Amino acid sequence: LAPREKGAKRRRKPDSKAKAPAKKKGKAEVEEPPRELLPGEIVWAKVPSYPWWPAQVQVPSEAHEKIRHKKTDVFVVFFGDQSQCSWMKRDKLEPWVCEDYSARVAKQTKGLQSAVSDALKAIGEDKAQVKDE
Repeated sequence: LAPREKGAKRRRKPDSKAKAPAKKKGKAEVEEPPRELLPGEIVWAKVPSYPWWPAQVQVPSEAHEKIRHKKTDVFVVFFGDQSQCSWMKRDKLEPWVCEDYSARVAKQTKGLQSAVSDALKAIGEDKAQVKDE
């Protein structure tokens, strides 16, 4: 290696952790924003380190309104334990009938099965009917 000239800047090695530049989406690839979820609607909610969990969108009480949240967040109550509720980002909620519905309903976690059963009762569906579809 040749010695550097005095005052020459040293070249940095490319950072392997650096993110690649974001690709711009073409007009055909622009995603529509998710539709608004209505109070009473049954949804799947994703909380970190838990599987997708059944929940119901509800109108928050005054006390829940006081909890710090963004205007775009959605208030849900989780099935299986009615005392558990949360303000969720919209992108962490999916409609009850979705692409992964069968896989989510089939998970054999005891608490999750109970929550799915409660959600189906709230909708007025029998679990046996859903499996046959």
